Amino acid sequence: MDYKMSRAGAILFVLVASAVSFAVAADTNAVTVAKKCQPAASASVVAVAGETAFDRAVKAEMKDAAADAKAEYKDRYEELKTAHDKFMDRVSILVTILAIAAGFMGIGTPILERNFRKKMDKAQKRIDELEKFETQFTKDRARDSLAMMKFVWVEFLVKMKGGNVGGREIAHPLYRSAEVLWQAYEIGDAHFLTESVNTIARVIKVYWRIAPSGSAMDIIFKTFVKKNRIFIDSLNFYNLENKMGKTSSLDTVLKFMNEFGITMFGEVRG
Repeated sequence: MDYKMSRAGAILFVLVASAVSFAVAADTNAVTVAKKCQPAASASVVAVAGETAFDRAVKAEMKDAAADAKAEYKDRYEELKTAHDKFMDRVSILVTILAIAAGFMGIGTPILERNFRKKMDKAQKRIDELEKFETQFTKDRARDSLAMMKFVWVEFLVKMKGGNVGGREIAHPLYRSAEVLWQAYEIGDAHFLTESVNTIARVIKVYWRIAPSGSAMDIIFKTFVKKNRIFIDSLNFYNLENKMGKTSSLDTVLKFMNEFGITMFGEVRG
């Protein structure tokens, strides 16, 4: 930028110097012409007395011509100076813009980045807190579901043992069992999933003691569930064996569910 400014100044200086030199040269030429006229006029003084007046007239005319030349090049100088000033104003504006941009990019950007990073860290911390809260809430809800499932099964088995239950009443215990299993699967806590499967397996063994597989009461329950298509359309979304591996408790749970037509947690193989 300094190079351009120096170059512009040099160009201006040359133009101004040329203008001044031209004006001075014009003035000098006028004087020279006058001086050249003086000897001729002086030589003719004796012969022509009126030459003195003519000489003065020529000098006056040359002086006026020199003054006109100075005025003309003074006007040109002012035009050049105005153009130069406009150019320099634009250069100054550009330099200011670039300086601001450089300051913004060099200094402002790190500040913005730090502020942005702080906000992002704060937002991420908030997200982590919400995720922890959601995870804990889900676990608490699953624990509540497990407790409710136990209560529902105990109530159902007591009634079943007394022979005071209808076929439709099996739907509630089955729903509670399925709820616990899919929640345990979604949480991804292996310990809680194993605990849930083991708890349901123990409940199923009590059921089989009261209503052995193939017994009249067992057939009533299974017929009702299949007829009303309870869980029948459920797909194998929660394959427990893939999640926790093959165990005897899981085999018990899957066999029980499969006999009711429930395969959403996987199927017994072999």
